[in-house]
Amino acid sequence: MVQSPCGQIKAVALRLLPSLQSSEQRERKVAILILNEFLYSPTLLEVLSEQDALSVLAQSLRDPSPEVQVLSLQGLRNILFHPEKGRLLRGQLPPFLSGFFQNSEPVVVRVMGAVSDVLHRLGAHGAGAQSLAVAINARAFFDDERDGIRAASMALFGDLVAAMAGKEPSSLRTQVHQSMVPLLLHLKDPCPAVVTQAKFAFYRCSMLLRWRLPHTLFCTLAWEKGLCARHFLWSSLMTQSQEEFSIHLSQALSYLHSHHHHIKTWAALFIGYTGCFHTQATSQTVTDSDLKLLFCTFENLRKDLEPGIRESATRLSGFFQELAARRK
Repeated sequence: MVQSPCGQIKAVALRLLPSLQSSEQRERKVAILILNEFLYSPTLLEVLSEQDALSVLAQSLRDPSPEVQVLSLQGLRNILFHPEKGRLLRGQLPPFLSGFFQNSEPVVVRVMGAVSDVLHRLGAHGAGAQSLAVAINARAFFDDERDGIRAASMALFGDLVAAMAGKEPSSLRTQVHQSMVPLLLHLKDPCPAVVTQAKFAFYRCSMLLRWRLPHTLFCTLAWEKGLCARHFLWSSLMTQSQEEFSIHLSQALSYLHSHHHHIKTWAALFIGYTGCFHTQATSQTVTDSDLKLLFCTFENLRKDLEPGIRESATRLSGFFQELAARRK
């Protein structure tokens, strides 16, 4: 709710306040947990002033439950009450970013998680000018050979996009546009954790770019599978990011060299859809060597186990043969 533009924070916050006085410990604990998260949303200040929020947390310090007391202390440490923490937290980012290049996969995953935690603690203050460095460094590991690092880098990128939504610099929007095809193709990653993080990051990017039909997009990412879902995601990207056409197509072409069969297949189908609906623009972007690689890829896909892919590969192979013939 905090990381997405949710209009219900105000209403939920109003329901929370009486729960802090409940005789049930569990209800008080849940209320203080949610309140602590809402402290990261500017919307909360429409319900409680900063001073009133401090008073509520201070009262909870006297709660009979030690757990509620600890959670109240955590809330009192929030950057909302200590804006000077913003500079200190942002100062931690450069050394963390250099830690991305350690050899140990567990270390890199933990460092990326630490950066996500810093972004979360910054709340509405954001990473400022350092958001670009975080984005570039996270994107550099989208295609890493190590599953854990791919997943962690996409999770971090999604967290950054969510944290910066509404106040992102134009340079970050460029990074978001250039991330859409890699994230889309990694929906077919062999690692389930990577697929999950790619879905979250793709959706958060679409929200930042203000794509239409967000609910349909969410449902497609969450539950739909097969060629129909792929076509919907492709059409969403191509109709709402037309100015990035050549970048998207060039990125998809690069994934034809992927060692992962499903990602390579998805890239070939992406290029095929694009060629059929944007023939002239595709012809101007695809080189002769690209066409040879596409012929080889589609020829292999004609033997795929999935009938729909075999049919698409046969049809698209014929299309690109015609495209090559017209060039001659």
